[in-house]
Amino acid sequence: MLEFEKVLKGIEKFIYKEMYNGFTEWQRFMAEIAVKRIFRQSDLLKEKLKSNSIIQMLDIMDEEGNVDVEGLMSDIRHKIEEMGKLSLTLPLFGTFTFCPSDVEVLHRYIINN
Repeated sequence: MLEFEKVLKGIEKFIYKEMYNGFTEWQRFMAEIAVKRIFRQSDLLKEKLKSNSIIQMLDIMDEEGNVDVEGLMSDIRHKIEEMGKLSLTLPLFGTFTFCPSDVEVLHRYIINN
């Protein structure tokens, strides 16, 4: 289990170092604003996630807000390996495709943060 704040910092590093590369200037501008707003409200986000019934059901966070990173990453990695890749389309930003190696990179950013 890792502290929620450490997980967020790792995700933020992943976004900045791995995802922004392919953005246009406008997309990067908008993404940086969105990320800053989300992370500025990390305490509120943590509380909302802790009280989310799906997060509770899947036992992703404990009562203090620590995240089961190892279990979650293992499950995500396994499913993406099974699928080959996962594509996610976000308005304004386009389509992101995640493969098993992306999950490994994200995991390293989180645990080494």
